[in-house]
Amino acid sequence: MKFDINKIKEGTIKDDGIDTTSTNDIASKRKRLIQAVKDHVQWNINQEPIMERKAKKDEDGKILLDEDGKQQYHSVQKSRVTKMSKPTSASGEVVCELKYGNKASIDIFGKKGIKIPKEMEEDMWKAVIKQIEDGDLDKEIEKAAIEATPNVTKKK
Repeated sequence: MKFDINKIKEGTIKDDGIDTTSTNDIASKRKRLIQAVKDHVQWNINQEPIMERKAKKDEDGKILLDEDGKQQYHSVQKSRVTKMSKPTSASGEVVCELKYGNKASIDIFGKKGIKIPKEMEEDMWKAVIKQIEDGDLDKEIEKAAIEATPNVTKKK
């Protein structure tokens, strides 16, 4: 089809595009939440360090480049992992909450938080990940995302 200027309409990729290009789509939210649960299990239950890729910097904080002008990276231990469970006063029991960021949480199995035997915790998180992957918690994830997002103040 030949280009015809009379057939154009205003539009933006963000508002009118159908491809998931935004970090705010539900698939991205699910992926981030699943990774947070996996990080919690790895760090807080199994006591295994979590490594992440970071840009190498010099003493002045400037990012280092290699001979080809590409950023140099190295692995460093992740400094922040959301803790989603804590021991209770009862011996061998933990209380668990599915946290979305620092400000919001998502109901799991219909409850804000649950108390379970410590030995069940890792398998319980696997069941929660399955619910997230299956889309069973999408409404709760969207609600938590709104709660977790701070209000943005407009500059004058």
